[in-house]
Amino acid sequence: MSRIPPRLPRLLPALLCLVLAACTAASSAAMDPMPPGTDPRGILLVANLRSSDVSVLDAASGRELARLPVAWNPHELLALPDGSVLVSNYRSDAVTLLLPDPWRVAAVHPAAGAPHGLALTPAGRVLLTLGTGDALAVLRPDGETAALVPVGAHPHAVAVSPDGRLAYVANGRSDTLSVVDLEAGREVAAVPVGAVPESVAVTPNGRLVLTANAGSGDVSVVDAAARREVRRIPVGGRPVRVALTPDGRTVLAAESAESTLTLASVADGAVLGRIPVGSRPDGIAVDASGRWAYVTGNGDNSVTVVDLAARRAVRTFAAGDGPSGILLLP
Repeated sequence: MSRIPPRLPRLLPALLCLVLAACTAASSAAMDPMPPGTDPRGILLVANLRSSDVSVLDAASGRELARLPVAWNPHELLALPDGSVLVSNYRSDAVTLLLPDPWRVAAVHPAAGAPHGLALTPAGRVLLTLGTGDALAVLRPDGETAALVPVGAHPHAVAVSPDGRLAYVANGRSDTLSVVDLEAGREVAAVPVGAVPESVAVTPNGRLVLTANAGSGDVSVVDAAARREVRRIPVGGRPVRVALTPDGRTVLAAESAESTLTLASVADGAVLGRIPVGSRPDGIAVDASGRWAYVTGNGDNSVTVVDLAARRAVRTFAAGDGPSGILLLP
């Protein structure tokens, strides 16, 4: 098993720099009153690609609580058990660590190979895809040692099986889904899926894995046990992100070419609704109740609040320049 080179000895511990948060401002634009009897809540963190910062927003009002400058080109965000958040900085070969109360940048760590996708195993290991390294970095809970697992070409996103034994990596340039045995530290299968898979999600029972295929305009549904694609859900519009409701019954796909969030049945692929959202939708966050979804608009610097029960957008918030990944914290 190969190892991370010396320039990436640690990812989580040992703060390398400390920068206090700046640029706190309020920004919220009501699109429609919230439906009566509902109570969206929590904190949203939004990775803004072009302004290279992270917006911290109140999920109910859209009020900006902080704006945190980070390393160039932040893409994805990952909540850690201690309340901190990791941000992958794709074009700067770095990973930024954020701390709450107050929100601030705590450390910037080198991560050679265009870091992109992030995931956390039940045991607390951080998984990080390296886009130009064609590898998945696997870290121990203490962050001391990281193994490199070769996967497909240009790995984009990663998800973990509920039992924490397997990682699933969407490889954007090989049109495959890598299945990685985390205990063995190796790829055990490469499942053909649609063209240019950019995102991946696993159903709560671990039986199905879904990829958003930007190149073929569909969502692949993969049988996890058989390790084969069992169907495609045509959604159109260059889907770049896929997410699931907490019950695993509904898949959400962000269609970047049509400014639409498509909802479809995981069981049979039936399209349940197409909801207009911001321009070039990218990141999706779904709350624990399954009622609310938050969708970033990379083209118009927005976050759209979607009522999944009513299947309509109810509000739009302002974010930074080029919002991509989004994380909802309780």
